[in-house]
Amino acid sequence: MATAPDLTADSRSALLVVDMQVGMAAGSEQEGMRLAQRIAEHVRRVGAHHGLVAASLFRNVPGCTYDRLVASDMRGDDECALLEPIAALGLECHELPTYSSLGEELAARLRASGTERVHVVGMDTDQCVLATVFALFDAGFEPIVARDLCISTAGDVPHEAGIVALHRAIGEPRVIDAARIEEATLGAGAVSGAGPGAAARGG
Repeated sequence: MATAPDLTADSRSALLVVDMQVGMAAGSEQEGMRLAQRIAEHVRRVGAHHGLVAASLFRNVPGCTYDRLVASDMRGDDECALLEPIAALGLECHELPTYSSLGEELAARLRASGTERVHVVGMDTDQCVLATVFALFDAGFEPIVARDLCISTAGDVPHEAGIVALHRAIGEPRVIDAARIEEATLGAGAVSGAGPGAAARGG
């Protein structure tokens, strides 16, 4: 029987910031920076409550599947660098050449820290976020997506398609606004009117 999700940030949860990189935001720099700022605000509010907070970085390694089938971008350090608001957080980082951010090293870290639930934010909703959620689910973790802290740099239609896919994959109760996580963790009074996604896409 399906159970209602526990949205609280606590010692059994982790927060994963997916691919908030300079090159990923190319062509949507303002939107990417706004998202980075909102994610950084969310991390400052609840990050200390999680057992682990980490960021993933995509790097297009020569010969990897992305390199062979899609494009040759996202190789240099400048492209692969985290956007400044995320870089300033000093998070543990995990670099991979795959759509999914869940590699063996991160999976081992999550298990070693006793993680049961992984809160996911970042971009793109319809690509790396979605692939990461699938990988987490298949690895036995419970993914929870803060939908207003995710975007697709290709626009609203791919973002909404990603949200629909997430609803089908992990259930609508696990695809929620960041304010719900903050309220569950800090209490309603602590976050009233302060939700970082108030003007974000994803509604």
